[in-house]
Amino acid sequence: MAKPRVRQCLHCELTLTPELYNQPAPVPCPRCHTPLLARAFPATLRQLPTGSAGELLTNAELSSCFFHPNKKAEVSCAQCGRFLCALCDLEVEGKHLCPSCLETGMKKQTMATFRTGVTRWDNIAVLLTIVPLISIAGLYFTMFTSAAALFIALWKWNSPRERLVDRGRGRMIMALILALLQLGGWAALLFFYLGRRY
Repeated sequence: MAKPRVRQCLHCELTLTPELYNQPAPVPCPRCHTPLLARAFPATLRQLPTGSAGELLTNAELSSCFFHPNKKAEVSCAQCGRFLCALCDLEVEGKHLCPSCLETGMKKQTMATFRTGVTRWDNIAVLLTIVPLISIAGLYFTMFTSAAALFIALWKWNSPRERLVDRGRGRMIMALILALLQLGGWAALLFFYLGRRY
């Protein structure tokens, strides 16, 4: 527990107890009766709850913790399957994880709890269908960009990452419609061109 900066009476050097702090008026020192006014953040005076240190392994037939061979295993990691004692068991998103898997999940951002950003595939699909239409030169690339937008919209339709920032499927539907219209336009143009030529 973090201790307050003033821990003793300035007159008799008696160690102050937590009930002497943060009183509305000066209180007398229990030993020398000098008036004291001690202030501290309430969190510094609060006792921290003690965590479980894990049960010692007493029977050789029981499984031991992967990280602490002398501690009894209580659960297994949901990611890698390692046996964990109560000290190593980290519950995140309703799953029991070991410290290694938790660290990997934080680095790779595979868990929604630790994810700080998400790729907005619906925006990318819409931009691939709209941006080439703005310039004349871009019209020639719509065959490729609309195919890419169609692929992204179908590929990411049920993506779980999209649910982090859920704005519905309106943009995906718009990208699908625009991509199909552009590809249909190219098919009609190709059919008309080949029909006239042959």
